[in-house]
Amino acid sequence: MSESSNPLEYEIQLTPLALEMLAVIKDRREQAKLAERIDQLKTEPEKQGKALVDNLAGFRSVRAVG
Repeated sequence: MSESSNPLEYEIQLTPLALEMLAVIKDRREQAKLAERIDQLKTEPEKQGKALVDNLAGFRSVRAVG
């Protein structure tokens, strides 16, 4: 089986602060979009979003809703 048909899947871990922020969101559509976007990060996260610089080098900025 080739790697493209079975890509490596990453585990997504949310910080306690991120979980608190997600709990505040009441709009079901926004919750669903955020959950979908978080799930998309499981596959090839290094190819998604924009690379950050300076103190945040190694992290990426990813748009989720809006």
